Amino acid sequence: MIKISPIPDRAGQLLRNSLRDKLTPRGVPSQPRYRLDIGLNETRTNLVILKDATSTYSKLRMVATFALVDLQTGKPVQRGQSESTTTFNRVDSDFADLAAEKDARRRAADEISEDIRLRLGLYFNRLRGT
Repeated sequence: MIKISPIPDRAGQLLRNSLRDKLTPRGVPSQPRYRLDIGLNETRTNLVILKDATSTYSKLRMVATFALVDLQTGKPVQRGQSESTTTFNRVDSDFADLAAEKDARRRAADEISEDIRLRLGLYFNRLRGT
């Protein structure tokens, strides 16, 4: 029913995979009625700066703008924005820092995909009720 357009970068891949799991658990539809287009912006901010200019805490923020496009008309039928902010601790180990940042990115993508799923569910529920 819904084809999810590719989203650039690793964060986009995580978001798209999470959306595919939630919206099309049986696989990609052969003849989709809708296309979901998503733009994604990710920023990371270091917090708690110590005297030696190192950071012990970081904030990762993702903002996704989405449009559900009716493939019969080519026009967007639903638009929205979803965002998530996650945090992670930074330590002396590069490996641990990378793992913590990766987990924060995955958590943010999952939160956004769930929000988009709920918003699309509301749209389709209203559509069915009319």
